[in-house]
Amino acid sequence: MMNLVSHYEISKVEGLVNRVRFGDRIVEYWGGGPNSRGLLIAHDGQCIFDWRTAKENTTWRLAENISELASEFNAPTPLIVAIWHQGAVGDSVSRGRDLSPEDYFKSGIELFPKNGPFDVDAIEGNKYLREIFEIYIPSILNATSTYATPETTAMIGASRGALSTLYALNKYPEKFHTALAHSTHWPIGRNPLVKLTIENLPNPGVHTIWMSHGTEGFDSEYEPFQKYAHELLEDKGYVLGQDVTFRLYPGAGHTEAAWADQSRNSLRNWFKKIV
Repeated sequence: MMNLVSHYEISKVEGLVNRVRFGDRIVEYWGGGPNSRGLLIAHDGQCIFDWRTAKENTTWRLAENISELASEFNAPTPLIVAIWHQGAVGDSVSRGRDLSPEDYFKSGIELFPKNGPFDVDAIEGNKYLREIFEIYIPSILNATSTYATPETTAMIGASRGALSTLYALNKYPEKFHTALAHSTHWPIGRNPLVKLTIENLPNPGVHTIWMSHGTEGFDSEYEPFQKYAHELLEDKGYVLGQDVTFRLYPGAGHTEAAWADQSRNSLRNWFKKIV
């Protein structure tokens, strides 16, 4: 059952953000409505709308960026649903329980977590995605009278959230057709994780993928793994520049501010398909 916790405004953005609870899970949503066609599902919900709960008080500015696109294209704003992860912002262990690709991490590949070892058996990535698609999204679509199809639905995430986004494309390819993966955290499983992720993606022809990373901080380690991902994507039949878009952001780091800036481009890539 969905219960309203609160609602609040974002400066210079029309409409309210609704904060609701499904059991122990907090979910926030903004936009949508009878005239809306698009649905964007975002991981790391604490950092999407509200600077008071965001890491370093910096949000991804998804509502602001979408509002600008809607104005530019003279289109209604899509519905953005932001899923809070377990634990507090900065609690990488609790966050990892939700956002880790469970089947891949439990397959026996060696893992190299940045913040020390964690209990692989405690990962709940499958449950997390199942609840998104079977409980949270249907309830919020109904509450907002928003109509969304797989063709107009996207999922966005960064770092471990990017891994979860690509994993969701394996688990629920019939639910959404656009994956926006920023700073995909390949180093945690290195090439074996890249291989598992790409090999288990749906066959090309229906889905589109956006991938990007910077060159500073954690992102400085991503280039060789991302290049390997491109090789495997092409082997699978995906066409770079058509099915897959990649952007390198020199000087960008592994931060909410960087992803807010980059999301202007990834959201535009998706938005053009739904208007």
